[in-house]
Amino acid sequence: MSLEDRFRSFASEQKAPVDQHHDPYERNVESMKKVDSIISRVLEAFCQAVGWSLKRNDCCDSDKGAVSCNYILEHRDFWREGFVVVDVEVTRGYRSDPVETVTVYQGVIVGATNHTRDYASKIIIPFSELTEEGLATALEQQSGNLIRRISRLEKPQQPV
Repeated sequence: MSLEDRFRSFASEQKAPVDQHHDPYERNVESMKKVDSIISRVLEAFCQAVGWSLKRNDCCDSDKGAVSCNYILEHRDFWREGFVVVDVEVTRGYRSDPVETVTVYQGVIVGATNHTRDYASKIIIPFSELTEEGLATALEQQSGNLIRRISRLEKPQQPV
């Protein structure tokens, strides 16, 4: 092995720390896994407390390195009244900083079954600021009116 070959080998080892061995998609999946347990724990506890169902949909675009997980929280019987959406997203290019956020929205049913987000209601929590308390507060804010409306529907109507 020539001196030039040894230098190239040494230089390539120095340029490629462990984190650079992964492509953006793999790094995004790792980022998602770090927050998944917090998010799952809070959402499951919330749904159990209010009697709602929890649906999860995982998405990815390996070409762009984007990974997302979407949760829909809705009442089992009064799902047409509305729902809460939690989007967990990680996107990162080869040389860009990651965008790692949890976004909580109010949602409405449009037409027969189309779930639509109310983008004006969104609460964005960066992964770096994500806590169980912060996510629980965002859920409380986004679900408050819906819970009150469903509570009134669940109560038997008194004859007038």
